Amino acid sequence: LACPDLPLCLGRIVPPLQSGLVTLHFFHRALGVAAALAVVGLATWALRQRAPASVRSWTGWAASLVVIQMGLGFLSVYTRLEVVPVALHTLVAASLIATLAHLTVVGWTARKG
Repeated sequence: LACPDLPLCLGRIVPPLQSGLVTLHFFHRALGVAAALAVVGLATWALRQRAPASVRSWTGWAASLVVIQMGLGFLSVYTRLEVVPVALHTLVAASLIATLAHLTVVGWTARKG
């Protein structure tokens, strides 16, 4: 809980990055936002490009998981790292990685043929 407040960190958008833990937590949040934007952007692209139904479906799942992941991250901080929200945050992260890996295979297969 190096950044115990939300959505800010120590009351600022970019906190003083003098502590290693604050820096690590801040970059975890920043990377999470970047990943969320990338996944939602991918889902939007798949819909606009009229990608195959399987690709659209899996990008929809990925976008849903990333929204859930961000909510669980918020809940983890809000509950001061209670076990259940932290465990679910980790589980959804693993599920998102697996979904994106599967989406890569589905996209590659759809592209080839």
